[in-house]
Amino acid sequence: MNINRSELRKISFGNQKLNCYRKPNGEYRFDLKQISQYAGYNDDWLSNVLRRQGLTYQELIDNGLSPKNLKEALQVESNTRSYNCISISLQNAVAIFRYAAKQGKPEAQAIYDAALSEKLERAADLAYGEIKTEEERNQLFERRRIEQLKSQFPKRHRQIEEYHHQGKTADWIETRLWGTEECQSAFKKELLARQVNNFGIAKNTNAIYQGITDHKASELKKIHFVDIAKDGLSKLELAAVNLAQLASVREIEQINAQGNSQTYSICKDKAKKVRSAIV
Repeated sequence: MNINRSELRKISFGNQKLNCYRKPNGEYRFDLKQISQYAGYNDDWLSNVLRRQGLTYQELIDNGLSPKNLKEALQVESNTRSYNCISISLQNAVAIFRYAAKQGKPEAQAIYDAALSEKLERAADLAYGEIKTEEERNQLFERRRIEQLKSQFPKRHRQIEEYHHQGKTADWIETRLWGTEECQSAFKKELLARQVNNFGIAKNTNAIYQGITDHKASELKKIHFVDIAKDGLSKLELAAVNLAQLASVREIEQINAQGNSQTYSICKDKAKKVRSAIV
């Protein structure tokens, strides 16, 4: 695979930043792993799909993916360093977001909808001679994402607004609410089914918090001046806690762990492994 030189710029969608590479011929390309993540999958998903060329690959073709020049190695020049990455075209990035949005991935749906809204708004602004700064457009994008989250979590409107007024990004809020609705709920339900008492649930929860942040829930509340430990975590820490909880549930189910002691060992181990993977 030939390696082409390119320069890096970051483009904004509200508070989200996407790496954009421009080749000497003016073509724009995007980081394959980052597109995979922003579409709502893990960073290896897209690479595996393109390699296997199975059913999902064909569905991507149906959504506009071009088989021509699927992946291209780039030598990226930034202000601080030079590095290599695997890139995809603008057309194929759009096709992937379109496919993921149809699959119900909220991350892709948010970007796809907001990008379409922004395109229509730019056309309307042009027609009426309206001029908006990029900062104003980013604020509008973020507001749209907040409204989308209200539709996604209809019982959490007040909580979403409170987080937004605190300066939390839509991306952070989505990670936080998804953790409560899906991960924390599944985690607690599984522990209760394994004869874990309230003391054990608190201990298992702290095993994950300590494994990810080095602090118990009570300590996190004091450090960040919050009533709920998760409200003081960064988006990365939230995602790590969510993943550790889900990984713990899966392991507990697989080995049929019972009681406080067995489940605690699993939670402690999974949190440690998740942390080592993200550091």
